[in-house]
Order: sequence, then structure tokens, then C-alpha cells
Amino acid sequence: MQLIFDGGGTKWIEEFSKEHKMTPLSQSLKSSGVIAGVCDYCDTSFGGEKDLLKKEELPLFDEYKGHPSIARLFADGYQTITL
Repeated sequence: MQLIFDGGGTKWIEEFSKEHKMTPLSQSLKSSGVIAGVCDYCDTSFGGEKDLLKKEELPLFDEYKGHPSIARLFADGYQTITL
């Protein structure tokens, strides 16, 4: 399972970087590799901070016109769920 922040969801990176009651869960998901990264195009479009992504050690995906490659994920056996 991988979680890739996309669209307006990229704004959650800033919230997850703050200390709050969900910090242990978000840190656990990140350290286990479940949080895989962030859509580069969407992060830029929604005003994300590249320095914050570097600090949080979250990679940017830009394989297809600045977005993660859904085709690659399907080829790797993943299914998509969008929220």
C-alpha cells in the first residue's frame, strides 16, 4: 500500500508536519513507507513548500506531466482509491 498526496490533499503535508495528536500515526505511516510522496504538479499548484517536503523527507512524483504515473502504479500491481 502506498499513499501519494495529490490535488488539494497536498495541503495536508503542512498539517502533518505540525505537532498534534495524530503525529504518532503520521510518523508511523511515513517511516513504514506507506506515505510514498507527493504529486509535484499539485504541490506547486496548491502553494506547497518544497523546503517542507525536503524537511519531511517526502519525494515528489513527476513522472507524467508533473504527476505520478498511474500507469506505473497499475503495472506494479497497485489499485487506486481516491478520496
